[in-house]
Amino acid sequence: PRVPVWGGVTMIGRSLSGKGAQDGVVEPILDFDVNKAFWIQNMVANFAYPRWDAVFPLIKDEVDMLYEAHKAGIDLMEKTAAEIYDEDDGPERVVAMATDFHVSAAEAVHMRWQAFYGELFARFRDFFDIVPDPDDPGCGCKVQETGMADDWKKRIVDERGDHYAVPADGQDETSTGSSNLRSSVAF
Repeated sequence: PRVPVWGGVTMIGRSLSGKGAQDGVVEPILDFDVNKAFWIQNMVANFAYPRWDAVFPLIKDEVDMLYEAHKAGIDLMEKTAAEIYDEDDGPERVVAMATDFHVSAAEAVHMRWQAFYGELFARFRDFFDIVPDPDDPGCGCKVQETGMADDWKKRIVDERGDHYAVPADGQDETSTGSSNLRSSVAF
């Protein structure tokens, strides 16, 4: 997700900050840190890749919601900045106002994206799609197994040959002859 920032701000959000090549130091790219937007945004992205059809609409809705949540504040901040800029201490006040807005927005987006990752993980874990269902007395949820797409399952069976075949009735499981096997995969 994007975070509003203007040229001239004097500080960036803590979740976006850190030392790196621009500071003459090696970036700690292998040091996982949930307090950094880079890692949380990568967690969401990497979680979405194998379930794109189910997860992308939720990500898009979340990004759109964040955009709309900031739009009114951005418009007001820019209008106020334009009104006070020409006052004696206007430029300093505008910089302080833009900095405060950015830092606050950056941290709010980071915290929301952390929670969003948790929501995605809880809902789509283990090839399930788990949604609230207040009528279910067991978990208060509806659990649907999404599994793998049929074309993917067929490819696995086609590429692995008899590896996934089930022994025919009365046959020894250690028998390797394909005539002793029956298919157990239905598409």
